[in-house]
Amino acid sequence: MRRALAAAATLLLGGCAVGPREFIGVSEAQIASTAPPPLRAIYEGAIRSTVVGVVHHPISSTSAGIAAIKNRTRELAPVELFLAGANDSAEPDAPGSAGFERQLDDSGFQAPHPGTIDFLVDGPAFFPRLKAAIDEAEESIDWMVYIFDNDDYAIEIADRLKARSQKVRTRILTDRLGSVMAGYSPPATPMPAHFVQPASIQRYLEHRSNVVVRKQPNPWLVSDHTKLLLFDRRVAFLGGMNIGREYRSEWHDLMVELRGPVVEQLAGHFKQRWRRSGNFGDMHLFDRRKPVARRPAAAGEIPIRILETAPWRYEIERAQIAAARASRRQIVVLTPYFTSDAMMVELQRAAARGVDVRVILPRENDSGVMHLSNAETAARLAERGVAIYRFPGLMHLKAAIYDDWVCLGSANMDTLSLRINREKNIAFSDPATVARFRREVVDRDLGLSRRVGLEELQRERAPWIKILGDQL
Repeated sequence: MRRALAAAATLLLGGCAVGPREFIGVSEAQIASTAPPPLRAIYEGAIRSTVVGVVHHPISSTSAGIAAIKNRTRELAPVELFLAGANDSAEPDAPGSAGFERQLDDSGFQAPHPGTIDFLVDGPAFFPRLKAAIDEAEESIDWMVYIFDNDDYAIEIADRLKARSQKVRTRILTDRLGSVMAGYSPPATPMPAHFVQPASIQRYLEHRSNVVVRKQPNPWLVSDHTKLLLFDRRVAFLGGMNIGREYRSEWHDLMVELRGPVVEQLAGHFKQRWRRSGNFGDMHLFDRRKPVARRPAAAGEIPIRILETAPWRYEIERAQIAAARASRRQIVVLTPYFTSDAMMVELQRAAARGVDVRVILPRENDSGVMHLSNAETAARLAERGVAIYRFPGLMHLKAAIYDDWVCLGSANMDTLSLRINREKNIAFSDPATVARFRREVVDRDLGLSRRVGLEELQRERAPWIKILGDQL
């Protein structure tokens, strides 16, 4: 197998000699000088990443591959087969109530931890806070990001990290596939004429600094889509933004700033992923997260629940299905990609019960295929009474409110985020914080968006997707 993959790598690299022994050790710099960008991206982000994952993490890579095949195959079956419990006779407690939170506790979800939440809407609100946190860090900077780009703004952030690493332990955990693909994709707006992109953001970060970078492999194209930025185990940023210029100024997105004991819990999540991402990280598979000493919430702190997607772990989907089924008044979903049949059916059922269901999708999209898929989902939702809104521009924000319960983070409303990739969301039902989220995010975006009529949505749907969907 290694010899065959090495031969494939040789072909992809345009004839560069890559033998079996050298296959794993081929660097991004070597690749960058020998092959055009599309082939470099395929090789480094898909082929090499899968091989690295299988060689260094055979147990977890095999498990992730089986889970991914199971969940991708699952999409071919009628979704109703997997939505048991939708017709339960007992009426559940409404989302946002103490009873609903107890139901989540009883269903095996992670218990909430106290903390505070500030909403940072768009790059101009988030990145100044990020820069300040870098400068103020005293002990540790631990980042887990899907993409650390190599554009001019990402390099500005990288330079800040490199300078701070002289005094503060700095560890960056990126997704190999995400960062490689982004590095070969030009931004929407032109970069400065004098700027030269480095071939490898990892090499750039580590050059003449104390920054340590690890790339998580992507066995069978399974990624870690998490965006979690930690400082001194006291401050955390979580949400949809990666490190790059489109997140600073081109896209509409959301991060939250967290403080309190919930940050200590998230720091434990990072430590676990960091240890498992190293060579032979499967030795740490049976490490357990050390329980964080629980204390009562301090003044201003609220219960915050961490939800995850990981191979064989589908908390974000399960919690939102429970919330959709229990909703009585209103559901508003904001997402750039909506292809989950399970969530589509639950929203249709909620609308049929008389719930005011609204979905906000972007007018523009960074993926042409996902844009077409969104059009089909939007038409199907609208045909069953769901109101569809279109946000002006490219919206990358991922959040939803079910009555008085909010779920937000890195997860889109698609199968990748809900059942395959690694994701991290938070959920909360504190009335004052929910009201602030509704005011600062939901009402604002609804006010900026245009409701799209059913006839317009039906005209926009792609015929081939409808035919494929009918066949499946």
